[in-house]
Amino acid sequence: MDSAGARFDFMSALDSGQLSTLIGKAQEYVTRSASTSLQIAVMGKRSSGKSSFISAAWDIDVEGSVAVELTTPGTHGALRKYKHPKQENVFISELPAIEAGGKGGSGFRSSAYLTTIQSEQYDVFVMVSAGRFSAKQRALARALQHMGKECYFVRSQVDGDLGKAKRWQKCCYREGKTLDRIRNSCLDSLRKGGMENPEVFLISSRTPHRFDFGRLLEALARGRLPGLKGRALLFSLSNVATPWVIDRKKEVMLSETWKVALLSAAVSAVPVPGLSVACNAVSLVGALSSYRRAFGLDKESLRRWAKRVGKTPEQLQSVVSSTFGLEVSDVTVVKALATSWSLRGVFSKILQALPFIGSMANVGLSYYTINTMLQSAIEGMAGDARRVWEKSLLVE
Repeated sequence: MDSAGARFDFMSALDSGQLSTLIGKAQEYVTRSASTSLQIAVMGKRSSGKSSFISAAWDIDVEGSVAVELTTPGTHGALRKYKHPKQENVFISELPAIEAGGKGGSGFRSSAYLTTIQSEQYDVFVMVSAGRFSAKQRALARALQHMGKECYFVRSQVDGDLGKAKRWQKCCYREGKTLDRIRNSCLDSLRKGGMENPEVFLISSRTPHRFDFGRLLEALARGRLPGLKGRALLFSLSNVATPWVIDRKKEVMLSETWKVALLSAAVSAVPVPGLSVACNAVSLVGALSSYRRAFGLDKESLRRWAKRVGKTPEQLQSVVSSTFGLEVSDVTVVKALATSWSLRGVFSKILQALPFIGSMANVGLSYYTINTMLQSAIEGMAGDARRVWEKSLLVE
């Protein structure tokens, strides 16, 4: 929703006496967005690159993280469950290796495996393979499809395949042809397993800006997850592979600023010294901090990002210039509100849009000032995130 749409909704609510209803809806949205849980499952054979993929796609330091390990009888290895570092209700599970059973998958029971891992709890599945998808993997994919679960097929470690092909083929080597061969081999194995119109994403977790990694993240973000679960998935994704994720996050954030602004202006608002504005500074700091983390601009995110691309945090930090990209605090919020309040264009629009006086006028003035500040903050942080992404690809 753009600012024009936000003004229309706000004014309509006032004109019709529905302000309290709109505030209630905004409060419900903010509360549910903070509490919505998401469970993602990553599955595949041993040494197929599952951990590396999780690290690259969700910005998780797998080696330095403490995963909850759950024993799963009848499977090979433990189930490792990682809590997302920035989205506390998002969990990514590395499922036990798909290696039980006899030749050709004849001894493998997909139903038993899915029952053991309690597959109904997961919202999204990612099937990772460092080669053709095996009969066991295809059986699992079919079972998940029958359950109505989303399952994405990832062919990992393609950089290694390209290196081998280059050494063997030498003068005849063509990267595009090699990638096509890998993709077609995977598609043939999936079709042979009964999968209709399968799509395979070729990736290298060591260089996520190459191959299909960015397209995979876009597919995950565009998936069938409804409402707030889709938002949770989008905000959990790493920005390192594609600027599309950054732009999509910005779009979603801008569409919800009217809710954050209305709550801050109308619920437990405290006057801001020197301004005719009242706000709930705690809620604004919380919202802006969550946006900053989603853009990967906090210190920990920049540290992990720098480690992944072989740079120092200081190198990436050097291109962050917006107020809230650098810091989110009560002080920066008040300064930004003062800047928004001083904008003549905004002030004149406020006067024209509010044909009433008293407490409702104060709420309206505060709402427009806060909403303007939030949208400017999001634009600034999105610009920072894009510059960090560009900096991460530079060879220095």
